[in-house]
Amino acid sequence: MVSINLLPKDSAPSKNELRFASAINKIAMFSVAVFLLICVFGGGAYFILARQLQSANDDAQRLSTSVQSLQSSESSLILIRDRVQKAQAALNSRISEGYFDKHQKILSLDIPGISFVSSTVDSGKSVIELEISGSASMASLFSTLLADSQFSSLILEKLSYNSLTGYDVTLQVY
Repeated sequence: MVSINLLPKDSAPSKNELRFASAINKIAMFSVAVFLLICVFGGGAYFILARQLQSANDDAQRLSTSVQSLQSSESSLILIRDRVQKAQAALNSRISEGYFDKHQKILSLDIPGISFVSSTVDSGKSVIELEISGSASMASLFSTLLADSQFSSLILEKLSYNSLTGYDVTLQVY
């Protein structure tokens, strides 16, 4: 094919202009390539981050549901714990009533020379303090208590002698 140039030779671009146009063309092509790479990487990052955000939202929803179910379980456990504490208090008061009955029985024994000092009932422990004027009264008290089947266990915590008042006796009653 024959190349026909209808433009006058004066209007033809100079070599410098052709080099400048070629450089501009290369810069434009490079810029387009960089722009396309940035778009591809930006789009990829957008989709990856969108997927991670959706996963995080799903996890947050799942954990929120789990927390709500645990809160209802916790409130149920708190109610049960309170009921158990009330039941335990009622049982302890029943046990304390038994201890008071035993203390009353000891005090109602018709043994001369025995005087009451104090009575203490704590959870699981019952203590009665007595003053006994002589050894005959103490022997009579212990023989009466040991013969009674209501007193399954007696522990002598303290036994001391005072010349003015006699024997100071502290018993744990079970």
